[in-house]
Amino acid sequence: MKMLSRTIKTIGVSFALVFAACTPDAPDSTINPEPNPDDKPTPEPPVETVEQRMVSKIQVTYEGSNGYDTALYTSYYNYDEKDRVEEQTLISEEDGEKWWHSFKYDYMSKDLIQFIEYEADGDNWREYIYLNDKGYVELYEDCTFTYNVDGYLVSCVWTGDWSDETAYRWRDGNLMSIEEKSQYQYNDSFSRYMTTLQYDTNNANLVNIDIADFLLGYFIDICTPSFYGYLPTGLTGQRSKNYITSFTERHDSSDGDIGIRTASFRWSFDDDGYPKVCLINCEEDDDDAYTLLVEISYIDETGEITPPIQAPEVTEPITLSANRDVIELGESVEFIVTQAGKDVTASSVIYNLAPYAEVSNPFTPTKTGEYSFYAENGSERSEAISVTVTEPSSTLPNKYQRWIGTYIATTYQALVYDENGITLEDLDDSEQDFTVTIDYNAEGEWFEVTGLSAQLPIAPVVALLDEDDNLCLVETTFLDDDADGVYMVWRYAHTYWEAGIENIVWDDDVTPYRFSMDAGGNITCNIAVNEIDGIEYTGLSAEVFEYDENKPSLNFLVKTPPIVLYAGKIDLVKVSNSVSSASLSNRSASVSMLPRTTENAWERQSRPAPICAIASPSLPTSQSRCRVARIAP
Repeated sequence: MKMLSRTIKTIGVSFALVFAACTPDAPDSTINPEPNPDDKPTPEPPVETVEQRMVSKIQVTYEGSNGYDTALYTSYYNYDEKDRVEEQTLISEEDGEKWWHSFKYDYMSKDLIQFIEYEADGDNWREYIYLNDKGYVELYEDCTFTYNVDGYLVSCVWTGDWSDETAYRWRDGNLMSIEEKSQYQYNDSFSRYMTTLQYDTNNANLVNIDIADFLLGYFIDICTPSFYGYLPTGLTGQRSKNYITSFTERHDSSDGDIGIRTASFRWSFDDDGYPKVCLINCEEDDDDAYTLLVEISYIDETGEITPPIQAPEVTEPITLSANRDVIELGESVEFIVTQAGKDVTASSVIYNLAPYAEVSNPFTPTKTGEYSFYAENGSERSEAISVTVTEPSSTLPNKYQRWIGTYIATTYQALVYDENGITLEDLDDSEQDFTVTIDYNAEGEWFEVTGLSAQLPIAPVVALLDEDDNLCLVETTFLDDDADGVYMVWRYAHTYWEAGIENIVWDDDVTPYRFSMDAGGNITCNIAVNEIDGIEYTGLSAEVFEYDENKPSLNFLVKTPPIVLYAGKIDLVKVSNSVSSASLSNRSASVSMLPRTTENAWERQSRPAPICAIASPSLPTSQSRCRVARIAP
């Protein structure tokens, strides 16, 4: 999809560009007298605001160092009623030939965008962009995007035959460096790119399109935050606040290829600070060079611009509807799919949007909340619709209802393992905040507590109320219809001292935690402490592992160390009476969750086997001693 590769072909036409430079007036050198306290202060003049402009067209003229080839690229932007990029069409003119391709964005829901690329020869590709709760790209194709707390992209990880990881480092609101590492999984082949950038002081947020990011990603082939320059602005987090003035890219690879590439950017602005023209001179270490002349047009100057070539619609769109948009738990909803006025329900497949799983038609939800559904018929996909599932008219008793909701959880300790299950270090003062939801499963007559797992946050654990209405965890197993003896289980950790050595045991029958709630809704976490044969066992952690009954073995879900697990006391503070996150039991129709026991196990009657885990290549063997992060008294 790149217009140009890292090795730029030599082309050439000469052009000149005149830039106007504005130098501010020199400050008045007169020393002002001391102010008279009786004088009234002169009011400050009102600050003149400048509105953001929307780009209609970016035209790029490309010229190589030896004058053999030239190319002209024009990128058009169309917007929807919410001023979001709806379609981007790029027309290229090279060697007397024209080519075009168009990127179309269908905003199906708050967390899903359908992305279609059309080309002039009739080929098209359909992909889906998954967004996080802030509206930023979280997953696209095989690439996972990660952001910091301020909303700046910090990494892109691509998995496949070539694993590609790109790290982004920011300072003072600008992207300062990009480090890209690629490794071929079948041998030692690799490539690395390190790019550093410099900026001016002009406000880049006066324009809706991140022009510099688009140029870097699409024409200069740097792994930009917008993922090669064709994702619309705003989808990949915060952008740089100023304009790039230069960059330096260094690279090396396993085949001995070492090189450097530099570029300078000269921007020309109008009187209001909007960029009009940019001249980019790029040089490579092999004396190859090229120039990009960039010209920017705005909608408020030229009116709505429609690309001269419109991407064709592949087929008539399909529409999904439901017989009811609000139902009670236990009731069913029936779906209808139409295309060009005809009922195509029988040939369509209905999906639950949140877990991206196929559902039956009619469909009977097992949990309350708002569901989103879409339909597929052949290559066509409908827009999403919502169905709200409420509690039955007969409400739950208060002793159950008061636990239901969303919580902010805090732990103050951690267990840190390597891939072999050996503790790496103590982290007694490692505070971690995460989200926990507690919901009631009316069908199973138990609570589902989601978010306690550091390895798989979507995995719920079954919990029951004891005779004092305390919430206690219960051993829980996730069974897959195609598991073949491999499934996920919850395991509970306890620590004990023996012969002056602090040890840990992971077992399945005694919960480490019991949560109590007072009349004001305040929650206290109680840690299990049991003395058996003169040895004191203290609750430590709860976590999900993969269990293989064929070996048998107990394996980590996270494969890359350090593996950090929550440990010690868990503080819970309720932030909402609603539950928004889906449990693992709702994420796949083939996965079922069930408690291994329906009884609360709080007190241990016998001493557990002194093992860290079941014998496994991923966790220590039964003969191993495990040193655990030190528990504060």
